[in-house]
Amino acid sequence: MLRHHRLTALLLLQLFVVALLCPLTAAAAPAKATDPTTTGLATCQAGKELQKRIRRVRVAVIGKHGKHHHAIRLRARWACVEDRTRPHRVVGLTATPGDGDAVLTWTASEDAGGIAGYEIYRDGHYVVTITSTTFTDPGLTNGVAHQYRVFAVDMARNISKPSGTVWALPKSLPDTVAPGVPIGLTATADPNALSVTLNWTAPTDNKGVVGYRVYRDGALAGTSTTPTFSDPDRSHKTEYKYSVVALDAAGNLSAATPAVSTYVS
Repeated sequence: MLRHHRLTALLLLQLFVVALLCPLTAAAAPAKATDPTTTGLATCQAGKELQKRIRRVRVAVIGKHGKHHHAIRLRARWACVEDRTRPHRVVGLTATPGDGDAVLTWTASEDAGGIAGYEIYRDGHYVVTITSTTFTDPGLTNGVAHQYRVFAVDMARNISKPSGTVWALPKSLPDTVAPGVPIGLTATADPNALSVTLNWTAPTDNKGVVGYRVYRDGALAGTSTTPTFSDPDRSHKTEYKYSVVALDAAGNLSAATPAVSTYVS
């Protein structure tokens, strides 16, 4: 019996020494968990987001006096869960009116599960969904104002709150763009009719070419609304040089074609 009491006392003494070397704090601290968002380990697939989950765990501990009891500890872990969070709302939306159109631009939105695209609304009505942060709305009537809003949509189809509202008033802009130079000018002389026939290919213009000016030896010989011109009443045994200039509806003139020569025999 004495030996048994000695063993019990020795065991209690050892437990007391361990408790002194490893004291138990009064409040159980949460177990540390690596934060994947700061260590580059966030690898959730599209449509899911990374969330930190904390749960309470009951553990057995030994107190200062060698007594066993239970304590509550907090354990944390990271998990990919279904994304139910809205994307950040679109900011920085601007609208630049043009001639019959409006150009919208904005700052890219952010979302833990990734942005799938942006929904464009004009005057409260859905227009289109795109993936870029710029959009040109064509086919508008000049002089009619339009209101625009943009919504961000994430990979789980969560929709952000609306952006701020912007307005655009398309209007006709002055045409200051000159037509291109007429192409492939040719001159063919007819000695029997004493005339010269000119032909060329129409150039391009942002609004369209409406006519041409034909020059003979540097002086205006006539005009045409089509890419052909006949110059009558020429003289035998005479050489003529021709060039052509294109004209658009705003009065912009192209550069002159290189001069071509022809001889009436």
